[in-house]
Amino acid sequence: MGGYTAEEIASFSAAGDWSFLEKIPLSRYSEASRLEPGAPWFIGLRLEELGSPGKAREMFRAGAGAKLPKDDSPRFAEAALSRYLCLRALLRLESGTPRLTALDSLLSLLRDPKIRSLSVFSASASERSLAELETYRETLLIELGRGSEIPGGIGPWLSSRPLNADILRALGPEAALLTDGASRGEFLWRALVYARDYQRSFLDAEAALGDGPWPVSRNVLSDLGKAALYGAQDPVAQSLRFEREAESRSGEEAYVFYYYAARLAWRSSAAVNGETPAERGRRLMEAARQAAQPGEDRDAAAWYLLEAANREGLGAFRRELARQCPDWHDGSPFSGLLDDAVSRLASRRDWSALESLRRDLAPAFDRGLLAALEARLAYISCRTGMVSPEDAPILLERVRSNGAYPSYYRILASLRLGRPFSEASDFASLLAGENPVDSSGALASLMDGLLRWGMGGRAYALSKELSLSPAPDAAAELAPRIAAAGFPSEALRLSVFSAATAGYEPALRDLFLAFPRPWPEDVAGAASSEGIPEYLLYALLRSESFFDPLIRSSAGAVGLSQLMENTAADTARKMGLASYNLERPGDNIAIGAAYLAELLRRLAPAADGPGGPAALDALFAYNAGITRVREWRRNYRGLEDDLFLEAVPYAETREYGRKVLVASVLYGYLYYRTAAEVSAGSILRL
Repeated sequence: MGGYTAEEIASFSAAGDWSFLEKIPLSRYSEASRLEPGAPWFIGLRLEELGSPGKAREMFRAGAGAKLPKDDSPRFAEAALSRYLCLRALLRLESGTPRLTALDSLLSLLRDPKIRSLSVFSASASERSLAELETYRETLLIELGRGSEIPGGIGPWLSSRPLNADILRALGPEAALLTDGASRGEFLWRALVYARDYQRSFLDAEAALGDGPWPVSRNVLSDLGKAALYGAQDPVAQSLRFEREAESRSGEEAYVFYYYAARLAWRSSAAVNGETPAERGRRLMEAARQAAQPGEDRDAAAWYLLEAANREGLGAFRRELARQCPDWHDGSPFSGLLDDAVSRLASRRDWSALESLRRDLAPAFDRGLLAALEARLAYISCRTGMVSPEDAPILLERVRSNGAYPSYYRILASLRLGRPFSEASDFASLLAGENPVDSSGALASLMDGLLRWGMGGRAYALSKELSLSPAPDAAAELAPRIAAAGFPSEALRLSVFSAATAGYEPALRDLFLAFPRPWPEDVAGAASSEGIPEYLLYALLRSESFFDPLIRSSAGAVGLSQLMENTAADTARKMGLASYNLERPGDNIAIGAAYLAELLRRLAPAADGPGGPAALDALFAYNAGITRVREWRRNYRGLEDDLFLEAVPYAETREYGRKVLVASVLYGYLYYRTAAEVSAGSILRL
């Protein structure tokens, strides 16, 4: 390109020197694809970063128009992927008709049978992805004033789908393109629902509907239900109205009307025909559950019934649970309710009720639902003597050996059995998953190019954009190079993502990649200075930030150990640090370690030194604050550490404790020859 070789341009890119592009006219950008298949995309990305969107657009156009090699060429898949990425970039940079042209080219590419057969397009060319692109195309037609090209017209098209920001922007605030008054009125009140202006939306919906027939589109019905639920001044009247409509409908329409009639009943405060709001809400939601097809809708109705029973008490909760759990399609919507119930019962030391809950859920567990909850309840029941001495070892062994269960409970079960994890295969299930993988090698080749062109930090983002992993062997070669290029967090994320590919059994190599030791000197120095085991400090850093030194949380926590500014300032003052930078790894690690050591000292019994068996409390305080931890210890006085964790009322804090313990055990095993009972014992009193 312009007399430069691919190697020369890649070296310029890696060095951040793009002055050579000033000598190359736009007319010669088409030569970029001759360098290597991904070159137009690489150069276009760099031009965007340099603030030259016009030149970037020309480069992406060149890449999108480059001729693909023959489909039997070893670089066909890579070239096709590069074209796809250039077209996706044009959707971002183009506007008007050129954007529609790029979208049509993208759809044409993804519909090509030769392209769809490539593993690298398994997600991008799926029916769901194509449908989303078709919806975007129709939105662009509206934006360009060509809505008449939509089959059936704009009004029916709008009714058949949920509104989104693109549709709202295309039609504009007045929806002038909608010449049919009914369609326009419906769109305008639905737009208010999207904006969460529920009171206005409901008033406008009532005015638009008048005495006419109610809508039948699922999306319009759902928006009408939301408008009534959050915007109606008289929820009783609207609940009765929705119930009347439900009685004259069937199937999905009946489900939606009963569903919102029930929620409106629960929102009201007045009895109707002798029924309290709670009773009426339960009856109507049960009618919704009966009207729904098995799947997401029926589970949604079941969730509200279970939540209502939970408010009534444990007995009602258990009865509702036993009645409906054999019918669940997916257990995940119920996990939050159930986890909270387990914690409440643990806080009351009601171990027999927890064992009964485990038995109530057996129909769901037998179908493979809620594996994490099954392991949790099995461990608690064994731990508290609710399972006979003869059956407890059998149940604990089941927890220990089942790779579908969370590693936290597998580790604790192994320790209770006196058979601690000691082989890589014991830990491998921690990384197992079902992510799709690119067997063509095209994704790995493009990632290699990103590295050579000085953009290795984009590799994981590319994998996520495509919902696809490179082959594990390729990822294992790429990840250390990405980390060495200054992107340890991206390398870690790619390693974890690629190890969790369908049909792959993670090995010891994958564990080292998924639990790396960046900044070893800083961590070793801070751990030694504060008397904290290195494996514990690494576990905390990985759990807090995934080793991203620049990450900032929505709450304002900064860097590797996710320190709040005030906490960092106070800790640094005690350390005698005159200046520091929380985005600098060495500073952040040192202050984070000092803060953890302070929490250990403040929460440890007198006989325990820093890093001793009070570490669980210190970790909880690191996550949720020391005042809360002290309150929990007062409220749950006498509970041993593993059961105390189960009683903690914050799901995030419970999971944080589990995550740090598992990471501590892994780091101890991989790098420090520390047995699981020692590394786990530094956190829990076992």
